[in-house]
Amino acid sequence: MSNPWSRALLPGAVTVVLLSLPAPSTVNAKAPSKINVEDVIRVLKARVDPGPADLATAGSGVVNTLVDLVVRTRLDEELRIRAARALGHYPCDQSRAVLLTTISNPEEPRPVRVAAMMGLARAQGRHGLGDLEDYLKNEAPALRTGAAQAIAAMGGDRARTLLMSAMHHEKVIEVRIAMDEALRKMK
Repeated sequence: MSNPWSRALLPGAVTVVLLSLPAPSTVNAKAPSKINVEDVIRVLKARVDPGPADLATAGSGVVNTLVDLVVRTRLDEELRIRAARALGHYPCDQSRAVLLTTISNPEEPRPVRVAAMMGLARAQGRHGLGDLEDYLKNEAPALRTGAAQAIAAMGGDRARTLLMSAMHHEKVIEVRIAMDEALRKMK
């Protein structure tokens, strides 16, 4: 059995210990992850298409921060677009998974999905062709256009063949023009 005095004194002892701990510094009141997010957001606001050199100023953990910003549905759409494109500069499994999820989610705004396509093109290069090929036949003209531009950015003979075939079957003149322009810009 426990001593009744120890049960009565224990809450007072805990209070004394807690009061003796140093107070948090007001200078470093922000959590490091919050500072990183704010720094990345500042870079995204300042640069339309920031690269790793721009984002290096935001410190470490840039990939995790970009991933967080891409999936934040309540964040300003333009920041999400820039984050998706920037994520393409960091090829890894996490980037690929987030970009593919964003592309395939019909609840996402189309401009964010298109930016994720460009991010995937950067991150995966020609290895991402299979992931985007079906979007050349998507019912949404904006997604067909985005897929064409991303596939053209990937480059290569297979990409050229896919785009030429898609352009031949495309019924919407604006999409056909965008596909033609993408083909002309190919490497």
